[in-house]
Amino acid sequence: MSQRTHFSLVPRKDLKLEDRALSVWRTSGGDPHFSLTGKNVYPLPAGSYMLTASQSRGLMELENPSLYLDTGNGFNEFEKLQLRFFPAGEESHVAYIILENPVSALRFDPCDEKISQFSLAAIELRAISQFAWYARLASALSARDAANPRRQNLGYLARMSRETGTQDFFRRLQLEASNEKSIDGLYRAWLRKYDFIRDEDRREISARLEQLARKPKFSFVMPVYNPPREVLERAIQSVEAQLYSDWELCIADDCSTQPYVAEVLSNAARRDGRIKVIFRQTNGHISAASNSALELATGDYIALIDHDDEIPEQALYVMAEYINAHPDAVLFYSDEDKIDLARELSTTTFDVVERNHPLREHRVDVVVRVDAARRLARV
Repeated sequence: MSQRTHFSLVPRKDLKLEDRALSVWRTSGGDPHFSLTGKNVYPLPAGSYMLTASQSRGLMELENPSLYLDTGNGFNEFEKLQLRFFPAGEESHVAYIILENPVSALRFDPCDEKISQFSLAAIELRAISQFAWYARLASALSARDAANPRRQNLGYLARMSRETGTQDFFRRLQLEASNEKSIDGLYRAWLRKYDFIRDEDRREISARLEQLARKPKFSFVMPVYNPPREVLERAIQSVEAQLYSDWELCIADDCSTQPYVAEVLSNAARRDGRIKVIFRQTNGHISAASNSALELATGDYIALIDHDDEIPEQALYVMAEYINAHPDAVLFYSDEDKIDLARELSTTTFDVVERNHPLREHRVDVVVRVDAARRLARV
């Protein structure tokens, strides 16, 4: 394949060309899409690409523009890229995509709206190096967010690289390349709309707690080794803030070398009698430290929590509800969100489990009945 591949737009469904000279299109149904065709344009090899839409206006206002990939399985919802367009001159836009597998055909869906108007003459794909892909995307994001002081120029992205590490930084850039209407974007929008607790919710939860037939005691098991001070304090405070009060926090410090760790843990134990701490004399790594913390546990259920986790205040209440609903279950677990040091969403892992409230990492990742936990510890 040449460095640049030019495609012709062939309207297949729900599209009408209103002005040929200006390449103005209007959608006429709920599934508008073009086939991207051309001479000797396929197959497209896997790699990093910059997509350029020429003579284009209105693309950034479209709902959910998507690029469907045929890798041998036909077009399907599982092989679809959500596109985020950035301006590139007066009448062109660019998007950045990664093809993980060779592609035998492409389909461009400009939007999923029944009535919309936009201009588009042609689409070009340019293969670029992975470094160039990240650099161009970072530059586009920086220009887009120049008005935000936290993201001025590339300073924000550089800080993110220092805080999250190179791998998470590149993963974050890949997420930013997708449209806000992608799965990640939709989840972020859902969090903004629903992931908060009001005083009214707290009153309802308090009333509901009085009605629970079973009120198990939860023992948090937390192994600790040299976490950043602020991160450790946040983790402990998130447990102390639980709306469900029958818990204990069992902490085993795995011979941390940072002096503030002992200070933070000792202060927490003095502050709240439900917090128990053991200071190991040797470093045994996470398994040994977890088992040391488990020896302190006296609860009915063990909740595993890392020293850099945060859980929302309703987490144990939700677990208690599910324990009451499924009294014979041994193991309960939740989805997981990873957050950066600025407490912004980084990545999400959705586990297959019935639930009606978010438990985030911000999380109680696993809750296991204490008898099962002790049997596992002996294995």
